[in-house]
Amino acid sequence: MPELARFQRDFAAALDCPQPPAAPMRVYRNTVLLGAVEALAANFPVCAMIVGSEVFEDLALGFARTYPPGVPVLALYGSGFGDWLAGQRIADDLPYLADVARCEELHTAALHAADAPVLTAADLDGLSPDRLMALKPRYHPAAQFGWFASPAMAIWLAHQEEGFDEIAPDWRAGGALFTRPVGHVLGIELDPPAHRLLAGIRLGETLGGAAQGASALFPEADIGGCFGRLVASGAFSAVSRSN
Repeated sequence: MPELARFQRDFAAALDCPQPPAAPMRVYRNTVLLGAVEALAANFPVCAMIVGSEVFEDLALGFARTYPPGVPVLALYGSGFGDWLAGQRIADDLPYLADVARCEELHTAALHAADAPVLTAADLDGLSPDRLMALKPRYHPAAQFGWFASPAMAIWLAHQEEGFDEIAPDWRAGGALFTRPVGHVLGIELDPPAHRLLAGIRLGETLGGAAQGASALFPEADIGGCFGRLVASGAFSAVSRSN
């Protein structure tokens, strides 16, 4: 058969039975997965340090295949990564890893939260005790906190140190608070009284009610000092004198 006739026949057959563009779609899929894995590595650097780059890449790939990015901006990608890690086999060997990931989720949320004036000690100067106790502080948009059954925040903080090598913290529950008081994210380990104070305020208690609840649970704690440290960390939004 002449070459031209063969070409025309094959071309007509291809028009009748078109094949899907598998290769370009496969390339696109791989690009999306690669972007997701790189975003997870950027958003969960401590987890990547703990398990190593190869293991983390496998974990990130598994998460990305289960929960692919839903938006083109990947700066916030990874919500739920800690909960997902808790259900993986690696949690048997590293039971704190999921909580470390949850700390990193709080860090990411604090980093990208809206700006707002921060409550300072000067804002509270001159308030009578009654007005101070009746105050209902509002969280700063960047303030993110949680409580964990593992020393996850101690582990996260240790990995922020230059030349970090190894850590063996006491296995105890602890809290984490991330704020952004002066343009960069600040991470603080919360003790139980400070966490109770924050939790009460989250539930809508006045400062006096939250302080009373914390004092009832932890009578030896310096609740006033706890509140002062929270204010200094930038946990609350500024209030006007008229409030």
